[in-house]
Amino acid sequence: MFIHEVRKKMKVLEDYLMYFRSAEKKMFYNKWLRPASSAELRAGASLVHRSIEQSGVELWLLDATNCHTPCREDQMWLLAEMGKLFENSECRLRKLAMVRSNEVFFTVIAENMQERLNALYGESMTMRHFDNLAVAYDWLLAEERTAPLNTASLPTSVQNPFTEI
Repeated sequence: MFIHEVRKKMKVLEDYLMYFRSAEKKMFYNKWLRPASSAELRAGASLVHRSIEQSGVELWLLDATNCHTPCREDQMWLLAEMGKLFENSECRLRKLAMVRSNEVFFTVIAENMQERLNALYGESMTMRHFDNLAVAYDWLLAEERTAPLNTASLPTSVQNPFTEI
């Protein structure tokens, strides 16, 4: 059922960002489809942040596996924008799972963002970064389940609900 919900709600911003909101899971998912220019990164991130603010989601799954390491100015801009998002009293976001690019410097940046955001907003929001979408998805939904989900015995399309998108 979740795959059908994803397909119905999937939206694409030009050719570099796709996203959807799951009302049932109170989750927002976005995937960068290719490395984005600075202008595209800012436009896409602004759209995602507005969508999260307006939709009342609690969980955010950010797939950055196709991204390059952003320049220093874009890193600072992203942190400031995320800060505005988390400081917004109407924002209900509790958990952010970022699936990071394999670039070494991107991993360093993800670790830095995780440390800074958790230090500032750890009481109300927790961020973690992962190198695997299924693990990130599991972490986001962990407290929603009574027992951990063992996906190893499930068909591949069910193990990762995003594989067919």
